[in-house]
Amino acid sequence: HSAASADTAYAITWENTALANDKITIADSPNTSRIVFGHTGTYQIDFSAELLSSNSSSKSIYIWPRINGVDIPFSTIVTTVTNNGDNMIVSRSGVFEVEEDDYLEAMFAVTDTALTIDGSAATAFAPAAPSATIVISEIR
Repeated sequence: HSAASADTAYAITWENTALANDKITIADSPNTSRIVFGHTGTYQIDFSAELLSSNSSSKSIYIWPRINGVDIPFSTIVTTVTNNGDNMIVSRSGVFEVEEDDYLEAMFAVTDTALTIDGSAATAFAPAAPSATIVISEIR
């Protein structure tokens, strides 16, 4: 995931699921950034992203959740990367109460477009890594 412009919010899109049920789904195109809850409840959400810097200037990324188009207060991850070629993993967990048909989006913005959310390609000795992952568990 890369930003076309600095200091602009973008939604992370999701391509597939490792394990899914009818309680939580990825919305159909063109809204593949939306994770839709098919059941009212309390959920623990664990998020991670792999960052990649492509220049040597200091740059920051902001990542936060949005439910039904509304930013969640006090939820932003801010991380700064400074070196060209640096990779970094950022993560955050949270507990959210949602209603049936609510949707969650993971938003991001960067201060420099040389900072991307970027997975790793497969190698001869390791499988590919996704650019971002999200684990959602119903806890109540």
